[in-house]
Amino acid sequence: MAASSSSSPPRTNASNPSAVDCRVCHEKYTLSGAKVPRLLHGCGHTICHGCVSALISQQAYSPVSMDSLSSMHLTILCPFDRTPTILMPEQGGCGLNKNFALVELIENVHANQSGEAQQSESGEVAEAEGTASVIDVYSRERLLGIPCDEDASHIAVVYCVVCESQLCSQCSDETHKTKVLHKHRRVPLSEKPHPRQKCPFHSAYALEFVCQETDCGNSDRLMCLLCRDYGRHQNHRHSLLETEAAQLREQMVDGLAEFRRFTTDLLDWGGRVGRAVTGLMDATDGSAVTAKRLVSTHFAELRDQLALQEATALSIVEGHARERLALLRQQQEDLATVTSQVSAVCTQLDKSAKMDDARLVVQQTEIVRMLEMVRKQRIEFTDLPNQLLLDSRIPLAFTKDNRVHIGPNVEMRVVLLGLDGAGKTTVVFKLKNNEIMPTVSTIGFNVETLEYKNLKLTLWDVGGLPKLRPLWKHYYLNTQALIFVIDSSDRERFPEVQSELVKILSENDLREASLLILANKQDQPGRMNCEEMVQALTLSKLCYGRSWHVQPCDALTGDGLWDGLDWLTRQLLSNTVSPSSVHNL
Repeated sequence: MAASSSSSPPRTNASNPSAVDCRVCHEKYTLSGAKVPRLLHGCGHTICHGCVSALISQQAYSPVSMDSLSSMHLTILCPFDRTPTILMPEQGGCGLNKNFALVELIENVHANQSGEAQQSESGEVAEAEGTASVIDVYSRERLLGIPCDEDASHIAVVYCVVCESQLCSQCSDETHKTKVLHKHRRVPLSEKPHPRQKCPFHSAYALEFVCQETDCGNSDRLMCLLCRDYGRHQNHRHSLLETEAAQLREQMVDGLAEFRRFTTDLLDWGGRVGRAVTGLMDATDGSAVTAKRLVSTHFAELRDQLALQEATALSIVEGHARERLALLRQQQEDLATVTSQVSAVCTQLDKSAKMDDARLVVQQTEIVRMLEMVRKQRIEFTDLPNQLLLDSRIPLAFTKDNRVHIGPNVEMRVVLLGLDGAGKTTVVFKLKNNEIMPTVSTIGFNVETLEYKNLKLTLWDVGGLPKLRPLWKHYYLNTQALIFVIDSSDRERFPEVQSELVKILSENDLREASLLILANKQDQPGRMNCEEMVQALTLSKLCYGRSWHVQPCDALTGDGLWDGLDWLTRQLLSNTVSPSSVHNL
């Protein structure tokens, strides 16, 4: 029998019409070996075993299992329509079934060729006898071994659709000789249609129609002829069962093709997921290993930097302790010297007091000199306690960058910037002396020192006129904090404020400086609150990665100024050790 309808039609060699060729390598199919025909179950096409092996060698293994990424499938693509066919790796090309219809056809071709060769050798040519070599088209039906309904000794090869009987070729011709029976449709037994189901209400009639009424009250949509004309589906819209089944099969074929494409997509995504897992969990170059390595490197650098800062801080403390100790020992030696001198004078005076009058008067000059010396040292001793460093404790504090400061106050440099008329000078003098300055634009700069809590702040008030703004950059060096004053009631100048802030925050010298934004003039009508100011100036974006705070205030009354300084103090000093903390030597 010829190849099935789902497989590709075989190619016939022009020089040898009886030979069937592979459509890929164009070589003849054989019954065994590398040229045996294999059926691709993904699409139904047929190629030889050698071409299958060649396709396998070109394809890569890909993880596609949904349960375990360790299972591997082998996927080959059809050379005609690229439909994937999945195999198990251990089976290889032998996992594909042979195209038995084509194998039987090749067997018949070989049998006919051998018969023709025997006839040519014996001189009996087929044309001379008036017969021709005919391929047995019912070879597949004969393999089924179904007995004929007319003669059980015969093998049935055809099926009469009308008579519903299985017949051999001879009985089919004999029983259908008449003109009426000759019109019966007979098909090969392998193409025998499914038996028609009988109506459950009329057993003599087959189900032939399908009800199309959406509001049909019957649970069964199938109907026979009597059900359609007289029974439960009378006057219902209906269609032929064969037509409905054909449409359903067409939908199934389309769905099957779609599912195959979906399977291909799943295989592709499975491969991608597998590669992603491999890329994530690879023991040498995986992204997880790389990320862990980066984290370890980052914290190792932090530890090295922290160790260096610790060594620097310890060196500063040790140097301070040595200086204090040297000074105290020097004072100790000075006190011992004075004590020795005073003791010697006291001893000499005690001896002189016991002398006779003549000898005492002779030593009058020396005695007066010693008395004056003791009185002088006594006067000097009254100021000595103020000069002695008797406190053995060391007051120290840490800044945010882990620098150690020894002393009662930490000195910090703070620069005040802002547009002209924002109230910078008013803020400075309100903090310094609780004074209100007249509203006059600053030409140049003002410098004031403010001691607040444990900080000694040097405030640089720089003028904000447009002609002075290019000079701001000369005040940025060694600045620990920046106070930017904004007139919250002057909404028209906010674009100008934003432009200046962008320039300031892009300076490298201010990268580590804390930023305190004072929203001044909160008592004025039309003022902008802090939330509106953050949105209008896009501060969340401009100040990303730095320490910043917006504080509403009124420079005239001082409201909010000290809250801003409290925030600035917390930013400049570490919370772990405060300047009031002391350590005994």
